Parts: sequence; structure tokens; C-alpha cells
Amino acid sequence: MMNSRNFLDLEEVRMEVFSGKISRAYCYVLVKQGKIKAIRVGRKILIPVNEAARLLAEGVN
Repeated sequence: MMNSRNFLDLEEVRMEVFSGKISRAYCYVLVKQGKIKAIRVGRKILIPVNEAARLLAEGVN
């Protein structure tokens, strides 16, 4: 997961952080609730790499 990119898309976070154990729809719910910090670029939802690292370390509260 750690690479030179600054952002991951929601599907990458779902597969790498949550090992695909949660649905894509639930990822969108977590973003909407503010439990995963994200930015929107057009129709794409991007997660900062440091937020993905936080999710790995702490999980979703």
C-alpha cells in the first residue's frame, strides 16, 4: 500500500485495508458518516494515504 501516490481510491482502500471483508456500499456509508476522511474529485472518491494508514492502525470508530 505504501507507494509514491498521495491518494487511494475507495476500492483500493476496501481491498487493502479491509481485505475485501466489507462491501463497496458500506465503504460509501463510512465516508458519508465521516468515519473515513475522503475528498471527492468529480465522481471519484479519494482517500489520503495517511488516512488509510490510520484505518490500518486504529480501525473504523
